[in-house]
Amino acid sequence: PVNPIPSIVQRAPLSGATLVNFHSLVAPDTVWAGEQITHQVGIFIDDELRGKLHRNPEYIAPTVDGAATYDVPVANDLMPSRDADGRRYRPFVFARALFPLRAGLLVIPPARLTYTLGSAGTMFGRQERQTSATTSSSIVVRELPVVGRPADYGGAVGEYTMSAALERE
Repeated sequence: PVNPIPSIVQRAPLSGATLVNFHSLVAPDTVWAGEQITHQVGIFIDDELRGKLHRNPEYIAPTVDGAATYDVPVANDLMPSRDADGRRYRPFVFARALFPLRAGLLVIPPARLTYTLGSAGTMFGRQERQTSATTSSSIVVRELPVVGRPADYGGAVGEYTMSAALERE
C-alpha cells in the first residue's frame, strides 16, 4: 500500500487516564449501495500495561448485518508508536472492508476487547479480567441512481466476464 499506516493510528484520541485506548474509525460515512466502507479498530496499550498482560487480548469483531465483510491485512509490525500524557502507546490495528448490500442506514455495532491484567513479574498473583468496547457507527447507504440503468439491471455493478469449459468423460 502507498500509506501502510491506517488512519486510526494517527487520528484516535489517546488518554493516559484509560488503561487501554480502544477506538474505531469508519470511512466514508456516506456511500452508494455496494461501495466499500473501511472499518478500522485500534488497540493502544502503553508499555507499562503491556508488562501486566497475562495473555494476549481477545478482540471480538462486530457482526454487521446487511453488508459483505472481508478482513484486510494490516502490517502491525510497521506501526509507529504514539506518545500521549507522558506515555508511549504501541498500536495494534484490525481492518475490514464492508460492502453494503442495500440502501438505508447501516449500523456497525461496537467491537469488544477482553484482556487479563495481573501483577508484573508473578504468574500466580491476582488477575483481573477487563473488557472494553468501541462506540457503534452508522453509515448512510444511498440507492444507486435510477437514471441510466439498463432495462435488465439486476443489482450488480461493474464489469464481469464468465467462461466455462466442458469435458467429455
